[in-house]
Parts: sequence; C-alpha cells; structure tokens
Amino acid sequence: MKEYEIIGLGDISLRCLNKDLFHPAVDKEMLPYIDRVWGDALHKSGSKLFDGSLFNFESFTVEKDTMVVNGSFINYKYFWVQKNKNLDLNITPLGISGMLLIEINKKYVVAFAKRTSVNLQYPGYFELIPSGGIDDRGGRGEINYHDILKDELYEEAGIDRTMINSISTLGLIFDLRDKVYDIACVIRSRVTKKEIEVFIQNSSEYEDVRLVNIYDIQNFLETNRGCVVPTSICILEIFNKLKTI
Repeated sequence: MKEYEIIGLGDISLRCLNKDLFHPAVDKEMLPYIDRVWGDALHKSGSKLFDGSLFNFESFTVEKDTMVVNGSFINYKYFWVQKNKNLDLNITPLGISGMLLIEINKKYVVAFAKRTSVNLQYPGYFELIPSGGIDDRGGRGEINYHDILKDELYEEAGIDRTMINSISTLGLIFDLRDKVYDIACVIRSRVTKKEIEVFIQNSSEYEDVRLVNIYDIQNFLETNRGCVVPTSICILEIFNKLKTI
C-alpha cells in the first residue's frame, strides 16, 4: 500500500494569505497547555529547538495550467506540539522537496542522504536532497519557492546557486503517513561527487550520502525497503512517469 498521494502534476503558484504569524484555529483553553509543553521541550533540548515560521496548507485551485496553492504562516511550536503530543491542531504543513540530478561521466545520478536522529520526521531514513519547510524568507503574497529550495540545497549539501543549471516543478504530493504536503522539484546541477560528500560529512541533518545511477534506483529502493521517506519515493515515481531527463 502506498504511503503517498500525487495531488497534481505541473507548475505551481504558491500564495501566502496572511501578513503576520498567528496561532492556528484552536481552542483558546489549549494555548496555555501548548506554551507549557513547548517551554518544557525548550528546556530539555538546551534551547536547540527554535520557534520559527511554518507554512500551513489550506487549499488549492487550478487556474489554466497552473495549480495555485494557498496557505498561511504559523509558529512552528504548534506543529511540534501537535506531532509530539498526538493532537489535532488543524495543522497540515507544506514543505518543498527536490531531486538533485547530476551528470557524471555522461551518466545521470540522483543524491540520497540518511537523515540523522536530530530530525523530527523520519530519523534514520534515506531521502532525496534537498528538502525543507516553506518559511517566511520567501516573503508574503506570491512565494518564490525555487529560491527557498536553492537556499536549502546550499545549507544541506554546500551547492551554491552558481552550480545549479535549472530547477523545474514536478507537482504537489501528500505524505499519507506523516500528513505533510510537499512541492516536488527536480534540480539539475554540475556538482561533483566529492563536493557533496565533503559537505555531508559536516552536516548535523544528514549522513551517509549515496549517489545512485538512475537505472539502479529500483534496486536501491528494494535494498532499503521501509527506510526511504515516502515523499522521495513519490518524486521518483513522478520523475519516471514524466521522463524529464
């Protein structure tokens, strides 16, 4: 049984509906409890947690050939409490996930990396890189999520914008297990294997980078069955369908 759903394929326009951070529509009586749980978590983590912004998916429509995704920014702490205390606070995050496609010696490979234990979602799982949340560095109104993805790629793999050939949007997908939406993209880059491996060695989020030939991906997934993030499997399925090389 699949752990993901393809919501739609093609280009996406991402729009933020609010100007400032606000708490989601929850019972006001819950707010003191949420603040107390978050405060305890901050204390136990040694302040390693950070209450930044998170994009909460609300709806989508289709305008001509473009899917328009709407949502609002909320404080990250609400999602953390919902996730860790098994609550329903009406939060469905929207993130962004890329498939890094590299040409090495006239052969195409994709980059996987194993998530470390510091990750809230899927620790110890392999996933395509990069991936991350939509935060308010992308601005309000119409959000340039390709710019956010470029920043994620640099933060996670040390690949700066000058090493990116192109970015194309594949579509919108939903992780049925973790209840998270993602905008899926393909990033074409001329980075070398050594450059990625050196940076991943110093990463707190990732370890054990693998560059897998596109014709060996199915074998990689079989070998690591049950240990690959569903979103990554979904992206590979879409990529295979669209034949985007």
